[in-house]
Amino acid sequence: MIFPGLILSDRLLAWWIIAATIFIEAGFLMLAFRLPPVNALFASLAANAASAVVGVLILPYAGLYTEIAVNKAGLTTDVGWAFSPQDWAVAFLLGLAINLVIELAVYRFGYGLKLGTRQVALITAANVITVGMAVLSIAFIPSHLY
Repeated sequence: MIFPGLILSDRLLAWWIIAATIFIEAGFLMLAFRLPPVNALFASLAANAASAVVGVLILPYAGLYTEIAVNKAGLTTDVGWAFSPQDWAVAFLLGLAINLVIELAVYRFGYGLKLGTRQVALITAANVITVGMAVLSIAFIPSHLY
């Protein structure tokens, strides 16, 4: 069975998505915590490594359970649920939430950084950009090209 959450988890592991994510999020970490560039880069690398390891296990299952729940609840659209814009939006939100929870935990407990509203907002913005980039790349870049 193929569904957006499964496709997204594969795309989030593409080398160029990982590289772009580390650098984009490092920039946001510099803004959020006023970290020097090297420290921000290492913090981003650590958080994204943890997110990749845990997310590769959670996102496919979360996506599958979402597909099952939506179909059992009868919340499908007129053209069906699978691969609808709503289905992709849910996959995006799942990917965003999973990455965000893991990365915030790494910054808070692994690096001892204080997480205020500003920091959480900036890290959320970075993840919206990077997970959004992965979702959009599915439409424009075939998997055999990455």
